[in-house]
Amino acid sequence: MSGDYHTHNDRQLPTVPCDITFTEEQWECIRVCVANAPIPYDITLKKIPAEILAKIGEPTPRKGEALEIPYYDLTPYGIEPLDR
Repeated sequence: MSGDYHTHNDRQLPTVPCDITFTEEQWECIRVCVANAPIPYDITLKKIPAEILAKIGEPTPRKGEALEIPYYDLTPYGIEPLDR
C-alpha cells in the first residue's frame, strides 16, 4: 500500500485524507456514542474517548425528567438487593 505516512509515538502510520461530512444529527450520534463508550482495559488507552470528545464536543444533555431506574426482585436467584 503506498501513500503518505506520519509518525506518532515513534510509529509510522498512514495519513488518511478525510473529507467526510456529517449532519448535525449524525455528529450528535457520534458524540453520544463516544461519551458512552466503555473505557478500554489497557490503562494507557483510557484517555482516548476524552481526547475525541475534546475535538468534537460533548453531547447535548437531554431535556426533561431522568428515566426511572426499574427495580427487579432477584432474591429468588440468590441475589440480595443493594441499599438504595
